[in-house]
Amino acid sequence: MKEKWRRVMKGKVRLPYMVSSLGRVRRVRSHRILRAGMHPQGYQHVCLYWIVNNIQHKWTVRIARLVVQAFKPPRPLGWQIHHRYSKLDNRVSALEFVPMSINIRNSYATGQRRKSKHSNHQNNRIYKSIFQLHRAGISERQISRIVQITISAVSRILNGLVQGALEYRKAS
Repeated sequence: MKEKWRRVMKGKVRLPYMVSSLGRVRRVRSHRILRAGMHPQGYQHVCLYWIVNNIQHKWTVRIARLVVQAFKPPRPLGWQIHHRYSKLDNRVSALEFVPMSINIRNSYATGQRRKSKHSNHQNNRIYKSIFQLHRAGISERQISRIVQITISAVSRILNGLVQGALEYRKAS
């Protein structure tokens, strides 16, 4: 497959970079290929810089996202980018859109995601403790330290965004 290059867009702004169908990113003027960094989740990303009206902008973006924006039709609402073979394979032929449920199922099947290390019984005890502490007037930050989970996880539990947690709001 011959490598094709297309201009990188951020909204309606044309950036001084191009992305290839093989997953490489280069500067427009110098044609210098950018070195990809590694995202903590195992995906490759690049940092793009540009200036508009004497204001410098920076965008750290996954390469797969740039490839998809340039070479695929718009992503359906609620669907995710799926790497068919490897997280490091950013070729346009290796990327596809899938519903979130299929992407999650694939991540379990390939071992990229594991079942929770806590049993349901442990989770239920944690939920119960969080609601008890919250009713006692303890802040989310302090609860996160006591229970040893992130503040955002505590917030999600208290706001009913974690399946199974709400039944403990009134109980206990």
